[in-house]
Amino acid sequence: MGRFAQFIGILTREKECCEALLAQSHKKKEALVQNDVAAIEAITSVELDLIQSMTDVEQERLAQTRRIAENLGIAEELTIHKMIELSDGAEAAQLKKLRDDLSSILEEQLRLNELNNSMIEAQLTYIDYMLNATTPSTLTNSYTASGDSPESDSRMKFFDHQI
Repeated sequence: MGRFAQFIGILTREKECCEALLAQSHKKKEALVQNDVAAIEAITSVELDLIQSMTDVEQERLAQTRRIAENLGIAEELTIHKMIELSDGAEAAQLKKLRDDLSSILEEQLRLNELNNSMIEAQLTYIDYMLNATTPSTLTNSYTASGDSPESDSRMKFFDHQI
């Protein structure tokens, strides 16, 4: 077993978490397009669980990185690039592949997050517009103190407000 085998195992688990999160982001994109609120809620719940798992694995990865640095007598920050330099053939290839895979997954995740955020913002803007179009900007009493009806808002409203 090589000196980075445990680290490779941890990084592989982290990659699996990232892949699962990316799959959920793809599902969320489709749910947003379909305006499926129930699916969005379910996906968000799964995402939160995955993020917690990723946080746990990340803490494990950081601890393992510190142990490796201590064992190798490295004072500076130990990066994956440095580990690749210090590893031999098979481990170096595994580390490079994991680095490249994670980089690709994270780039795709970033792209999907931006797309999903812009779709959510568009929906919120539309909802805000519809609420403003269908409700009065201020609520007034139905009658004045003398019993007359106050001047009504000149905009047409879909809902009547009665007091």
